[in-house]
Formats: sequence, structure tokens, C-alpha cells
Amino acid sequence: MSRSSQIVALSLRERTEIDAVFSRVRRGGHYEVLSLAPDADEQAIVQESTRLRQWLEGLLDPERLLGEYQPKVEAIAAAVQTAERVLRNPRERMRYDDSRPRASDPSQRSVDAAAAKAAAGARPRPRTPPPRPGPESQVRFLLAVLDAQLSVALGRPAGLLDRVAEVDVINEVGRALIEAENAEREERWVDAVVWWHLAGLTQPRDAKILLKAASALRRAGAVTAYGPYARVATGDPWFDRGES
Repeated sequence: MSRSSQIVALSLRERTEIDAVFSRVRRGGHYEVLSLAPDADEQAIVQESTRLRQWLEGLLDPERLLGEYQPKVEAIAAAVQTAERVLRNPRERMRYDDSRPRASDPSQRSVDAAAAKAAAGARPRPRTPPPRPGPESQVRFLLAVLDAQLSVALGRPAGLLDRVAEVDVINEVGRALIEAENAEREERWVDAVVWWHLAGLTQPRDAKILLKAASALRRAGAVTAYGPYARVATGDPWFDRGES
């Protein structure tokens, strides 16, 4: 007599941990993803990446019901894979460290914050406009998921979408798709990343532009699995259903 499998939903503790790790993924740095200091040695990198992979394997078990957390878990898995690959390769790690912004260094952040505070005191403080209601958080989530996937596909550090305005990045996306013998999607991906840039990425300024970005992504077939989030983020009820 066979024992029937039982689908197990996420506990509150698991959901809280997923949210915490995903918040690190959204910050985009490999050290942040693994919760390590920039001077971490290889043993620490191996230990933390192994711990996260084992944790993810348990979550991605077919008998686990992830529900709305499925995209987050997949994004975390992609980010951990990329972070481990980059940080365990001395050459890639050196290149990554050289490309990291100064603001990612905690000591530099404190220096920059002090300098900014002093400069602000020397000039009139501009009026802060009231916050505009909008789908910023959903857009951030969607872009973080896609950025993690694109990072793995191209073998590049996370944060690639922050630089989509650069011609070399757009060309690189196109080349990757051509190598994958999917030339038809090349133009659509370029269209998508350009619209991401025009939409201001995580700070969308224009709903019509954001809807165009949604349409480009839908045509590219890039985010079908994330339709529920995309519909909320864009206000497009047909985002993941293929309608124009």
C-alpha cells in the first residue's frame, strides 16, 4: 500500500526567512546575498553558499507548496548560484570587487554620509515632494527576479538591469540570445531592456511607459511565470495571458 504524498505549505518562520534573504538579493551584491563581509575567505563562502543551497533544496521539494513565494525562492536560487560562482573564482572575484561601487563599503558609506550631511547644512534644503502612490515595490520585486535570471544566463554579476542604457549591455543580451539560436527574441529583449530604462527601473515615472515595458516583456515571453506580480505592478490585466 503506497503512502500518499502530502503537500506542505510554508510556515510563518520559513516565509519570514525567505523575505529576509530576498531583501538581500534585491540589494544586488554577491556578498550581501551570502551575508558575508567583502574580505570573507573561501571557506566562509563555501559554508554559506552550501547552507543556502541546502535550505533552497528543501523549499523547492515537489511536496512543498510555495504559492506566491515561488518567484522569490527561484530568484534567491539564481542569485546564490551566481554569487558562489563569482566569489569562488579568484579572477572573477577580483573583477567584481573592482567594479563594486564605493558606497557598498560600510566604512565608505559612513564617510559619504557625513560629507553629504555637512554639504546639506551649507545650502538650503530643497522641498521634498509628497510621495506618489504607485507600484514601486511590485516593480522592484519583478525586476529583481528578472535581473537574477539574466545574471545567471549571461554569467554576469547581478545588477545588470541597472545599466541597461549602456549599449554594450544591450548588445550582450542580444549576443546571448543569438548564441542560443533564438534570434527572433533578440529584438524583443532589446526592446524590453530599453523600455526598462525609460521606465526608470525601480522608480517608474510614467504609467504609460511602464505599460509599454510590460507589453515588451510579455511579447518576449520572459515573465510568464510571474504574471500575477506583473499584473499588480503594471495594472495590465492581460500581462501574462498573451493578449495584446
